[in-house]
Amino acid sequence: MVRKPVLVRLEGRGRFIGGLLLGVGLFWLLWLFLFHPVSVPVISRWSMVDAATTPVPASLLQSAPLMSAGVTLNTPNDTPPISQLQALQLAAQAEPAAAASAKKIDAYYVLLTYPAAANHQNHSSLTNLPTWLIWYQQVPQPSTNVALTTQPPQDLYLFINAQTGQLALAVWA
Repeated sequence: MVRKPVLVRLEGRGRFIGGLLLGVGLFWLLWLFLFHPVSVPVISRWSMVDAATTPVPASLLQSAPLMSAGVTLNTPNDTPPISQLQALQLAAQAEPAAAASAKKIDAYYVLLTYPAAANHQNHSSLTNLPTWLIWYQQVPQPSTNVALTTQPPQDLYLFINAQTGQLALAVWA
C-alpha cells in the first residue's frame, strides 16, 4: 500500500508544532527558575514560635530606656488572648514605617505598669495590663537637620493590649 503524500505533510507539521510547543514550554520553565523574582512575605522574617513559651529576658525587664520612661514590666503567668502573629500585625498597622525599616523585631508577652504623669494627660494609669511588647530595634530616623546627613537609629517599644488589640503605649528610645 502506498502512502498518500498529504499525510506525510501533516505528520511533518505535527512534529514541528509539537517540537515548537515543547521548546516554548522549556524556555518558560527555565525563565521561571532563573529570572523570576522571589517574593518573601513580611511574616517570614518573624519567628513563628509562640512567645508565651519564650521567657522575657531579664535585660528587657530592667531596660534603661523603658525605666526612664516610667515603664515597669513583669512576666505574666497566663496565656495571651491574642496570638503573637496577631500582635505583630496590629503593631505593623500602628507603625508601618518602623515595621518596614527595623533591623530586628522581637515580641514578648508582658505585664505593663505605666503610671499616669502630669505631662502625659492622654495616657491613663496602667497597672499589670497584659500586653504584647513589640520591640522594633535600630529603626532608621529621617534627618531633621540639614547639616546632619544621618540620624542614629532608635528603638521603638510598642505595647499592644492583649485583651483588646489596641495600642496601649509607644516609647521611642
